[in-house]
Amino acid sequence: MPVEIQTYPDEPSSVQTVTLGGTQYRLTLTWRERTQSWYMDLHTVDDVAIALGRRLSPGLTVLYALQPAAWDGGDILPFGPDPYVQSDLGGALRLWFYTAAELAAITTPAASGLRVTL
Repeated sequence: MPVEIQTYPDEPSSVQTVTLGGTQYRLTLTWRERTQSWYMDLHTVDDVAIALGRRLSPGLTVLYALQPAAWDGGDILPFGPDPYVQSDLGGALRLWFYTAAELAAITTPAASGLRVTL
């Protein structure tokens, strides 16, 4: 079952320790006025960078196209409107963590007996 990540939209920048897939990480969320967007940095608690400056873009996973060595798998998915405003974080714009197994279940089509011919 995916886990929602707690967020603090009233703070233009916040740092918190989160447990994702049984491992603790340091998550930083920063609002950037110039782009009118939230950005995320993710580090291990030992300060090993996993993802830096990743824009929260609904419909795209945060760790898209990255294969960080210090990451146990899974991804963070923002859901909500795009464009969004700062105050949407935690309301209309929410962050969910999915394990690698949960992502595989979502992206693996179930056998339905449907045959597609191109």
